[in-house]
Amino acid sequence: MAKYTPHAPIQLDLNASFLFGNVFWVGMSYRTAKAITVMTEFKISDRLKLGYSYDMYLNELQPFNYGSHEIRLGYEFPLYESRMRTPRYF
Repeated sequence: MAKYTPHAPIQLDLNASFLFGNVFWVGMSYRTAKAITVMTEFKISDRLKLGYSYDMYLNELQPFNYGSHEIRLGYEFPLYESRMRTPRYF
């Protein structure tokens, strides 16, 4: 992902995540502003997810900043559900 803000340097995020058993995700991210993020996410139900991430900063603020925590709750709305109840094959 690339981020741009006027009068600031462009920032890039490189991410990788792995899915285990279609229920549990584990991933990492590197930000060019010298930060590393460790992420995890659990699928609670078909539409509900709970995630956690921790950011560690690698710049000159590291002695004063011990990182940040993030907890997120996500819900997937059923906008494009299949309407086909009985498929027909020709």
